[in-house]
Amino acid sequence: MIKYLLAFFNLFVLSDYMLYAQTDRWTVKPGENINNVLAPEVKFRYPIFTAGTVFFRDKTRSNALLDYNLLTTEMQFIAPKGDTLAVANEATIQYIAIGTDTFFYDKGFVRLVAGNSTAKLAIKESLAIGDVKKKGAYDQFSSTSSVTTVKSVRLQDRVTNLTAQQELTILKETVYYIGDQYNHFLLANKKNIIKLFGKKERALEQYMNDNKVSFNKEEDLKALMDFLNT
Repeated sequence: MIKYLLAFFNLFVLSDYMLYAQTDRWTVKPGENINNVLAPEVKFRYPIFTAGTVFFRDKTRSNALLDYNLLTTEMQFIAPKGDTLAVANEATIQYIAIGTDTFFYDKGFVRLVAGNSTAKLAIKESLAIGDVKKKGAYDQFSSTSSVTTVKSVRLQDRVTNLTAQQELTILKETVYYIGDQYNHFLLANKKNIIKLFGKKERALEQYMNDNKVSFNKEEDLKALMDFLNT
């Protein structure tokens, strides 16, 4: 049920549906190692690997020291030999409990914020590339026209180096997701909420028109969860 840490930190264009905590940003200079620049408290959800339990769909469970890696968006654990590995076969997981937190997996890990028997609110936290600067004349750096000019930053065995010509700005990103009673999660927006709870479409339309729900505000989404449970 384990695999060695191997992931791609893919770049993507910022979406209107997402909420970015842009006050949290870090600069990775040309040739620097991302893992050395970013402190553990930046890369991980918890300051240290914490006792948790992985609950599987076949009703089995496994205890381990766990932590969520925001850089690779993987749930990682400490193996018996002391290696840091990533949980594999995520589709077999029902949920993961770490302290008071609960994580679900649906094409990526999300952390439960609020929920009831009908609807759940969760967030997906990660580190994203907000800007790419290319070295130009007189050793000056300027932003490229599109972050897609850099395809990816490969992460393997915790070693990640940039080219000598690129400077990256790393941002902490928080995205809200809505889940149903079956723990199926979609990005929080009007279209997806109607998709998940189509039987309540008319009531939802009325509620969202009356309350002007912001899908970037946690309190608005919590109130919507309460409405869905009525």
